[in-house]
Amino acid sequence: MSSWAPIQTSGDIPRKRIFLQPERSLVSSMQGGGIGNRISQIWAGIAYAKKTGREFVFFEKHNSENKHTSIRSTNKFLLTLFPAVRVFRGNVRWKQINEEHGSPLPIESSGHILLNGYFQSELYYPEDLKGSFSIPKPPVEKWSYDGDLLHSYFIHFRFGDYVSTDLDVDLSEYYKTSINCIQANDPDATFVLFSDEPSKIPLTITAMEKTIIAPLIGTWETLWQMSRFNGGICANSSFSWTAAWALRGPVYMPQKWKKIEGFVKALPSWALII
Repeated sequence: MSSWAPIQTSGDIPRKRIFLQPERSLVSSMQGGGIGNRISQIWAGIAYAKKTGREFVFFEKHNSENKHTSIRSTNKFLLTLFPAVRVFRGNVRWKQINEEHGSPLPIESSGHILLNGYFQSELYYPEDLKGSFSIPKPPVEKWSYDGDLLHSYFIHFRFGDYVSTDLDVDLSEYYKTSINCIQANDPDATFVLFSDEPSKIPLTITAMEKTIIAPLIGTWETLWQMSRFNGGICANSSFSWTAAWALRGPVYMPQKWKKIEGFVKALPSWALII
């Protein structure tokens, strides 16, 4: 990792969650990228810890800067999302295990383990995750949605750092097909559009009936708001994938994730792939 920043202790984290001496072997994960990436890395670490009898911990030097959200906001959200995870501030020797293209992680019988990779696959997640995961309400709610949640569906659009990269794929047909599928099953459906750049959402979608464009709100609140709906249409982004774990109804994800020829994304079994 190129840089890291300490988790703030003043008012951000109870001191009882900080420890220096491990009682058993530890697991930590290299945390990088945006919130969606980091949550997958944490889930992989928690699952590995359960399988091997270790304790999963946050370790500050394994935590890189987040170019999307401040490191302090990132840490505050993750500490709240995973309240049972402690923060280790001691000194141990870590044995690094790298993700190997979707292969199961080797089980090490001893030592402290550092996982390195993206781990965006059910192969690495805790078995009970889909039924137990939820996103807590943020401390401040900047936007209020008072629609019927049972007939509301989010649509996520990702622009920003995706533009002019391998992730900048044309998803127009995917969005159209997914919207039609939801409307066919729920004629009362309302679509709430979320994006890092709301002004760039295609006019053909913003002009639909029963459509609301959410304002640009913080990362935590965006995930929480999306997770409240009945279903959702994800972008080719692990950010909306994270919110989708908490949904009750249908979740759509694009088959085409990158422009790279032959690239195959390990999409979750519970999503409808278009």
